[in-house]
Amino acid sequence: YAQGRKTVGVGRIRSQFVDAVCSTLLPDGKPIELDFIYGNVDNGKFIPLDGQQRLTLLFLLHCYLVWQQPEQETPLLWIKFSYATRPGAREFCKLLSQCHPQLSADSIPSVWLMDQAEYLPTWDHDPTIRSMLVVLDELHQWFETYPIDFEAAWNKLIDIDNPAIRFHVLPMNADDKT
Repeated sequence: YAQGRKTVGVGRIRSQFVDAVCSTLLPDGKPIELDFIYGNVDNGKFIPLDGQQRLTLLFLLHCYLVWQQPEQETPLLWIKFSYATRPGAREFCKLLSQCHPQLSADSIPSVWLMDQAEYLPTWDHDPTIRSMLVVLDELHQWFETYPIDFEAAWNKLIDIDNPAIRFHVLPMNADDKT
């Protein structure tokens, strides 16, 4: 997950992308179009071939915003996001979708997560997980800079009829009409 790399160039790109995506959730925020994401649909499951950076940021944004909500009783579809190529990242995504950190202005999401009993020490050496932690911290910093109504932001994010963030799926299978 390249967006979490700690270089000046990537940091600038990450900051701009987080700002563009999160700004859509402000009360006067305009919807954003993230272009095409290429992939295949297999048994109702979308398997992306391109767009991993955007999809991962959207997953992390969902995690962050749901952490700000009262705990959910029913399972949410967004928690099915997974990494097929990295077992550690797959397990880390499960942790993110199942935990509910109580974050304050003084909190740092990565520190809270790394302090959990479920956080595996081997994850410290996984570049995908380290990058996801960097992006979660960036999201937290953005929301501390631009305090918003988290419930309203969540509702804008999951609005099916008028989504704040959208993209087009371009199937790679010639016979797939989805």
